Order: sequence, then structure tokens, then C-alpha cells
Amino acid sequence: MTAEPLVTLVIAYYNEEDFIGPMLAALCAQTDRRFGIILVDNMSSDDSTARAREALAGASDIPVQFVTEARQGQLFALMRGTSLATTKYVATLDADTIYPARFVARALALLEADPAVSAALAFNMGEDRNRTAGGAKWLWSRIWPDLCHAGGAGHCYRRDMFAAAGGFDDARWPFVLFDHEMAHRMRGQGRLAYAEDHVVYASERRGDNARSWNRAERALYKLVPRRGMDWFFYRFLGPRLAARGLNAVALREGRWRQE
Repeated sequence: MTAEPLVTLVIAYYNEEDFIGPMLAALCAQTDRRFGIILVDNMSSDDSTARAREALAGASDIPVQFVTEARQGQLFALMRGTSLATTKYVATLDADTIYPARFVARALALLEADPAVSAALAFNMGEDRNRTAGGAKWLWSRIWPDLCHAGGAGHCYRRDMFAAAGGFDDARWPFVLFDHEMAHRMRGQGRLAYAEDHVVYASERRGDNARSWNRAERALYKLVPRRGMDWFFYRFLGPRLAARGLNAVALREGRWRQE
């Protein structure tokens, strides 16, 4: 008997035909099968959807839903996908990221262990699986436990708290770094959970997306106390990103690489 899904994995994609197959193969190899998948095509012009269907052809035990989002930008695709989730938990995954076989198991364990946890976040070790980089992020999470130390490719939310926080919202935050802004609002619902072995391996083909915010902005993010985070995001960082044209569509166009 197939287990009832506990978590919905939402994958927004745009022209990912070279990456989406291996990513889905990794999901099909998960040790914990209590998940469903929602794939949101953000108007791809390549064979991404065909490659996705091929990769999932033998996974009849995994509930899969294909949908399309016409508004350009990953944020809109994630808004569409997460709005369709009905499971206890909902996670955001990237089509160019490889997920260890225990990714789902570790995310669920972190969330199930404590009802005060609003989100389980996985460290990105990069496609070279750099343990040193992963270890550094683990250390940062011990020093600054209220901050986001993981990209959106590894976020898993408690869905009722995600809804209470307002979910992804282009009216509130139409910029890049929406994963960090979402983690900030989730922290208002409950604590963020990390584990040293809860990791993902994201492709580095896009370069360093830390360049979407500069060194001074990243430093201030670590220094501002939690009670000042609304000010940091909505009165400080948001207007600066707007002035640089770094809205959510910038991810699609690669404009986030520019200072």
C-alpha cells in the first residue's frame, strides 16, 4: 500500500531539459516515499516537460501533478504550486539540484520532532559536494539560528504556518531573495530547524547568487536583531533591490548577477 503523502514537493522550472531528469531520478530514489510532486512549467520553450515525464514514468507510487504558470518568474510559479498543496508540509525544490536519498526523510524528521518548528532548511553543499562549505553553514546556523542559511532549493515548510505567514506574495516581496524573506516570515511562526547532514547539491551553473545582495547588505542581515527584520527587508533591502531592478523576473533573465 502506498503511504499517504505528508509533504508536497513543488518544483518550478523554466528550460531545464538538461537538469530536470537527474533531479527527478534522485527524488524517485528517496528512502521516505511519503511525498507527492507538483511540477510547475513557467512557459518553457524546450523539452523540460518531456524529460520530466520520462524520469517519472516508473514511479507509479508517487502522486504527480503537472501545471503551467504563464506569469514569468520563479516566484509566480512557486505561488501557483504551493497554492495547490494540501499536505501537512510543502517544500520548494529546484530543477537543477540533486537531492540525497534521505532528503525527504531528514526534512520530515526535523518537522515531526517538534511542532514549534515552522520550517526545515537544507544546506547547499554545491555540485562538488563541498563538506567544508556545508560545515561553515552549519556553524553559521548555530551562531545565527534565526536567520536563513539555505537557499529555496532546500526549504520545507509546515503548511498551516506557511499559510498563516501569507505564503509567497509578489505584492509584499516582488524581488529576488524571496526565499530569505519567506524564511523571515516563517520565523515569526516558529523556529527554523537545521541539521548538519540535511543538505542538497545545487548546480553552480548560474554562478554566485549572493551577488544579488552586496557584502554590506549581507553583513547587516546578520547583525540586525530579529525584532528589526521587518525594517531590514521592507524598508531597507527591498527599496535597494528595487533601485537595482532586481525583481523576481531577474532570476529568469540572469540580472541578479550584476552588482
